[in-house]
Amino acid sequence: MAEQLARPPEPPAPFPEDAISPTETLMERENRALADRLSALGAPVTTHFYAGTHSPPYWAREFHRSLPMLLEALRGT
Repeated sequence: MAEQLARPPEPPAPFPEDAISPTETLMERENRALADRLSALGAPVTTHFYAGTHSPPYWAREFHRSLPMLLEALRGT
């Protein structure tokens, strides 16, 4: 099923190079801290940090990337 999904197009850059989103900056910092902590505790962690926003084009990209892993986990393999 995952192989049948069309890859979504890459979203455009969310902000001009000279603009910073305080919300996205804070979320990135917190997510990186969580990933580091989980790794330090020995939990398997997969991350994809990149410029973007919490909006549908970025969700589509990450869903496409993560669906095979999610389906595999659901199958118990």
